[in-house]
Amino acid sequence: MRPLKVCFIVPSAYPVIDSSANHPIGGWETRAWLFARGLVELNEKIEVSFALRTPRKIRQTSYDGVQLVHRAEPLFYVRKSVSQCVNITENFPWLSIQHWESSLLWKIPLLAVCRPFRKPVPSTFITEKEISKIDTDFYCCFGVSTRSAAIGSVVRSLKKKNVLFLGSNSDLDDRYQSHTSFINQWGERGEDCYQAIMNADAIIAQNTEQQKLLKRQFGRHSVVISNPVDVSQWKNKEITSNVKSLMALPERYVLWVGRSDRQIKRPLLCLELAKRLPEIQFLMVLNPDLQEIENEVLQQCPANVTIIPKVHFSKMPTVMSHATAFLNTSAKKIEGFPN
Repeated sequence: MRPLKVCFIVPSAYPVIDSSANHPIGGWETRAWLFARGLVELNEKIEVSFALRTPRKIRQTSYDGVQLVHRAEPLFYVRKSVSQCVNITENFPWLSIQHWESSLLWKIPLLAVCRPFRKPVPSTFITEKEISKIDTDFYCCFGVSTRSAAIGSVVRSLKKKNVLFLGSNSDLDDRYQSHTSFINQWGERGEDCYQAIMNADAIIAQNTEQQKLLKRQFGRHSVVISNPVDVSQWKNKEITSNVKSLMALPERYVLWVGRSDRQIKRPLLCLELAKRLPEIQFLMVLNPDLQEIENEVLQQCPANVTIIPKVHFSKMPTVMSHATAFLNTSAKKIEGFPN
């Protein structure tokens, strides 16, 4: 009997896998990688692969028993890092630098020179031909989007199975319908999102609330699998080390982690609470997103709040273990509390 083969398609997950790739990561990437590693540990007869983009051609194509199917896209990572420092404007010089980094001196000219030769990126991230070459039985996509809809369509044409992992409550917006002109705040077409949900062979929800929403609004069944946690990281002796050895932080604090936006993570709510509790220290790991919101947070930040832009993935268990409490200000309707 041949082994069962599963492929996770998560384009931006490489920084989770290779700690030397110094790029921001989110919950989807972390969740997908932990699922992939977990499957390998659960059953050695399951062959797991991971399709993603990398900042360069890589030599090591296997991590923790997971085979990497990669597309080297160095310019993608350059564009991503520049976008975190620069805003596009309508008037000359068409760029507004929000965060100065010396690397902008070569990154911006490089992107300008390469732009005329830039090839369009397929909505699936990898081409239909590349998807068909992946030797797998199940393709796993994360989040409801145009990409997951396009991948689902290709997988159906290959007569393979497509598993959709819901990423948040907003994946189940009731405006996602078969014939609609609705476009969500991320630029995803409502019709595409509807097809992603309806054409999936199986759907994984993060909690029972998502499971009920999916059934009520789309008539689809799902299996609930809570977000995985690598317990070994939390048992590591490094967790008990003094957090001040990593950075200048309070001894204990209320921890908030997210990006600078107004509707989803809502960091300004954290500041409101901190102002009402001046005797308690707060730590905000605030990833840059909307410059306007980031500026507001920095301007309104009270004395009992420490803000840092990022923490390396491997150090997050240490930072969280020293927190007195974790504060979640995410909008329930959009994201909620996954676990």
